[in-house]
Amino acid sequence: MASVLTLPNWDRVPWLGKTRALELNLDQRPSPRIFVSHFQYSMMPKSFYKVKPKDLKESVSKIAHFMGKSLSEEVSAKIADHCTFKNMKQNKMSNYSLVPEEIMDQKKSEFLRKGTL
Repeated sequence: MASVLTLPNWDRVPWLGKTRALELNLDQRPSPRIFVSHFQYSMMPKSFYKVKPKDLKESVSKIAHFMGKSLSEEVSAKIADHCTFKNMKQNKMSNYSLVPEEIMDQKKSEFLRKGTL
């Protein structure tokens, strides 16, 4: 859990197309690995389509099951709490506020704005 508060999300779930992925020794990470990609939407399997989860704890359980992990109710609840828009917006490790201003000027627009679709 601590990594959500201390490790930027681009290091936890790195972009495959960036050199940062090479620096993180991705081949040495335990399986299953999670990555981000810029594949075109039409190239992604239907199971990858974005769906706004209605129940974060259920989504956490599904992801854990997919990854072959078993989580207690307490851990699932903590993860779901970290995944709420409010908490992600406040967390410097997930709101991109650590990205240098010359790359992303958060004064013009925050990366996480309102949390509505």
